[in-house]
Amino acid sequence: MNISYKRLISLFIWIAGMAFFSQCNSPDVESEVVTDTDEAYSGGKDGTVFDQTANAFGNSLLGLTTDEVDQFVIGNSFNRNNWVTAPSSTSARDGLGPFFNATSCSACHFQDGKGMPVNTDQSVTSSLLFRLSVPGKGQHGEPIHDPNYGEQFNPRAIIGVVAEGDVAVNYQEVPGSYPDGKSFSIRKPTYIFSNLKYGPMSGTLISPRISTLMSGTGHLEAVSETTILSFADVNDQNGDGISGRPNYVWDFKTQKK
Repeated sequence: MNISYKRLISLFIWIAGMAFFSQCNSPDVESEVVTDTDEAYSGGKDGTVFDQTANAFGNSLLGLTTDEVDQFVIGNSFNRNNWVTAPSSTSARDGLGPFFNATSCSACHFQDGKGMPVNTDQSVTSSLLFRLSVPGKGQHGEPIHDPNYGEQFNPRAIIGVVAEGDVAVNYQEVPGSYPDGKSFSIRKPTYIFSNLKYGPMSGTLISPRISTLMSGTGHLEAVSETTILSFADVNDQNGDGISGRPNYVWDFKTQKK
């Protein structure tokens, strides 16, 4: 009873604080007249939360129903808490592994923000993952996974299982200059896989991915397929320099794209 009561109080305080920040932190808008389509409201006039704290990306959409707030809080909990090895007394969060690159979603998407590829000591963070494939395409046009390491490299494993290996990154400074003569320097990364435990990587194609910002994914999910397809412009007929192409993937459950 005491534990449940404390959790209830904590949840109430969290929701109340979220509502306080969303209502009290008013925006500083440069334009004199703000409309529903003004760029100051990235989530729409009724859906934008103005928050300059470290938790800015973790707010829910304004105007949610009670049931939707419950779903948000539960989903946020699954996002932030660690998964554990099964079997476990925590039956709702067991099943980690046998291979993995992080124990929680927030380990990569810290504070619901974008991750960094390397730490200050240049070691690879959990926010940087590597998708793997070999040349060619599968039956439905999908990439062919690496025969030894699958579709993603996992440098961590549960107790009793040997992790797939290690990965490091080295940077080479590449100087250059703009057309106006001003110089610049960019860093070219080289990824090194070592201590591979399940065979060699022979001709493996590597695609490094950095964890993305999670804020706004609900808005994107709300966009209908019809709206997305209406923006397709494969041949750039409107001449804006953008050739939008919808991306289709094979759904094994429905057996269609």
